[in-house]
Amino acid sequence: MTGNVFEGSRLKLYHCDLWDTFARTGVHPGAYGDSDHDKGPLALKALAHWGDPTPAILIGDTPEDIRCAHLAGIPCLAVATGGFDADSLYHHGADEVLPDVSDTDLVLERIRTLARTPYRELFS
Repeated sequence: MTGNVFEGSRLKLYHCDLWDTFARTGVHPGAYGDSDHDKGPLALKALAHWGDPTPAILIGDTPEDIRCAHLAGIPCLAVATGGFDADSLYHHGADEVLPDVSDTDLVLERIRTLARTPYRELFS
């Protein structure tokens, strides 16, 4: 699920050599910003596609992302890389907040903790 349009998402993931990885997990029929401007229905559409949300988390940088995670019943890892600082993101109910995603090991550890599922099970 992303607020980005489908083609923008494809280009970003392709540029980072991640498009094929997501293709294997069935993410391509996910929820994109060009299908609905309210991210809440996008979150519910994505969960309906993937089924049980137990290993799911939402990573975002806005209070709207946090709202969508709560609406979907999944945890939110917020990153203070957009227009909102860490305190604001915590105030809006983020489960965890990181200043950015530069420390990959820390990001993965937070994902594992929030998803309560080992990393290899998330992406196998």
